[in-house]
Amino acid sequence: MSLDGPVRDITAEEAELLELGEQTLLKRCLERAGFQWTIEAPVAGDRDFPYVLDDVAWARAHGYGSDVREEIRRARESDANRRYTLTLTPERRQAATEALNGDLRPGRDAGVVSVRLPNGMVVRRSEHGCQAEAERALYGDLTRWTRVRGVVSVLKDAVRQRVLGDARYTAAVTRWSRCMAAAGHRYASPADTRGAFADTPATGPSRTRELVVAQAEATCATKTDLSATAAKLSRHYTDALNAEHRADVDLALRLRVQALLPARTAVDAQP
Repeated sequence: MSLDGPVRDITAEEAELLELGEQTLLKRCLERAGFQWTIEAPVAGDRDFPYVLDDVAWARAHGYGSDVREEIRRARESDANRRYTLTLTPERRQAATEALNGDLRPGRDAGVVSVRLPNGMVVRRSEHGCQAEAERALYGDLTRWTRVRGVVSVLKDAVRQRVLGDARYTAAVTRWSRCMAAAGHRYASPADTRGAFADTPATGPSRTRELVVAQAEATCATKTDLSATAAKLSRHYTDALNAEHRADVDLALRLRVQALLPARTAVDAQP
């Protein structure tokens, strides 16, 4: 695989294509191994707000996402692959797991990918199995892809921790908290609102309050400077950390762009 492709983020539509391509390759591989695999549609509406909920329209529709969490729970329970696995004997179930992920038990799988990430974490995975085969078809060398994907994930977490620990962010949170109190909702931080509504059911009085508080949070996030401050700091720390790991970050971007062609080929070839 050539590494001379463009350095750019993929679009949301392209990300969906990569996911569908990977699922298509998994299906093809597992069926060759004698197992079933169903490509499930992702749950719509799920979004990540790492610092503060700042989309009033989303908050009005979903609150803090109790309805989306319920949809995800239902999708997990009705997942065709999960239900299929439950029909298998224990021996066949183990065989299906190994067909998907390989086998990392000592002495059972000689091919192991092991990479150390910038935070010191070591990621180990099998070179065998349909998951490895699908990713290799899309991204080429499995060790290289595992490393750069892990680096990008670690950097994303590091950015969030640096933003949350920045005095400019905590000062903006204080102003946001005052705005919330003025609206009748006493919360010290967005983390407190998340905790308060983490287990809210998708219906009932608590759901009504969830929607009210979520809309107030989003309104105060934009009425004060919290949303803008979080975005500015996130860009700053992302740029700084990406610069420290430029080769891996750029390689991850190139590999995703170059994976679009094999993903499209896999999807188009599926009956």
